[in-house]
Amino acid sequence: MIADTPAADESLPRPERPAARYGAARPRRGRLVVVVVCFAVLAALGLGWVAVGMLQPRAEGEVGIFDVIDSTHAEFVLEVTRPTGRTAVCTVEALGEGFGQVGLVDVAVEPSDAQVARVESTIATSTTASVVTVTSCRLL
Repeated sequence: MIADTPAADESLPRPERPAARYGAARPRRGRLVVVVVCFAVLAALGLGWVAVGMLQPRAEGEVGIFDVIDSTHAEFVLEVTRPTGRTAVCTVEALGEGFGQVGLVDVAVEPSDAQVARVESTIATSTTASVVTVTSCRLL
């Protein structure tokens, strides 16, 4: 049988660190402060990044009405919301029966005093369109 060593016995006091040899013991609180400060800086940077992204002006569009003229064309009304006095370009996509892309067009919306603009346009298609939708809008 192996005898318990004094280091393994929890009831014995822990030996103190020799201050003359290793210097005075530093409090452990310093690591916690560093971790908290790093976390606070990262949180502030993340919130700033989100705030800057939310403050950027943007354009959004949607197709209000569309009508299939024939198997090679469809007409649509594009409604675009953007800051007044700014030009927006929206990419409009026509999808066929199996929801595959059958047409694609970029529509420019000229600047005006109104925030919402309605533009009528036509999209050329390779087959009959089932759906006409906006994929993206961007400001120029």
